[in-house]
Amino acid sequence: MTRSKPLFLIGSDVRCRLSRAATAVLLGACCVLLSAAGRAEERPAVDWYVFDFPPIYILSGPDTGKGTADARLRQFMAGLDEFQNRKVVASPSRLMADMAVKDGVCSITMLRTPEREAALIYAQHFWRLETSRVMLRPDRQDLYARFMTADGRIDLAAMLNDAELTGVFVAKRSYTGAIDRYVREQSGRQDRLLQVNSSESAFRMLELGRADYTFGYGYELRYFNDTQREALKLASVAAVGDPLYVDGGIACSKGPVSTRVISAIDALLDRQPTTDEIGEASRRWRGAVEVETEPRLFTVAPAVTN
Repeated sequence: MTRSKPLFLIGSDVRCRLSRAATAVLLGACCVLLSAAGRAEERPAVDWYVFDFPPIYILSGPDTGKGTADARLRQFMAGLDEFQNRKVVASPSRLMADMAVKDGVCSITMLRTPEREAALIYAQHFWRLETSRVMLRPDRQDLYARFMTADGRIDLAAMLNDAELTGVFVAKRSYTGAIDRYVREQSGRQDRLLQVNSSESAFRMLELGRADYTFGYGYELRYFNDTQREALKLASVAAVGDPLYVDGGIACSKGPVSTRVISAIDALLDRQPTTDEIGEASRRWRGAVEVETEPRLFTVAPAVTN
């Protein structure tokens, strides 16, 4: 009588064959994952910081994501596929703090100042735009009259020791020379110059009557007046000593990743200066952003100083 092989041996043989098959599958999966991880390591991370800055970045309301820089950022995130592009919503204070300590931190909307050009890497392409202005509540014009010059500008130096007016500014945001100096000189005087983290908060302080003036670009004011509030129409004037135009552009923190990003941006903008979406966003806000104030793409050239 022929003795059968024990069933447990047959079972072991089957398990061995299954184990070898499963091992092959697992090894294949591991190879795929390792390959993907390798590709991810080859694509360094770039953090694109955005903040409340309508109609450049629009972070809330029915027009969320439809700002001019929102459209530009989508061009970059699609066209710079050699990087892991990540969008980070943060205040200007957080942006400047992270730029000081991290590689690969970038922003599309960085005003060019000597301090920033020493600390950051700027793209060769930039935008020229009208200078920042002082935004005023029109119902308090009598309080501003004594600080106005014959050519229609406001003398911020003369306002330094004024006890009747209260201003508000966005922390760590750079405006223009005269305004930045005024903010520095008023530093720590919370009774005269309040600090907030967003443009929307600054405009709301004026709307609520908690402040008399703030600072910003003309297109911010027109956006506010045209789309946000019907009850209050703010006025604006240029500050004594400020130029007509300033240069803003794309900048990243210093480091090897940032250097690669800036080089790739300049190459992309050489090939594709704009997109249909950017054009549509610009046209959409043309009523709030006049032609001469719409940030437009230029190549490097001396800045307008007067």
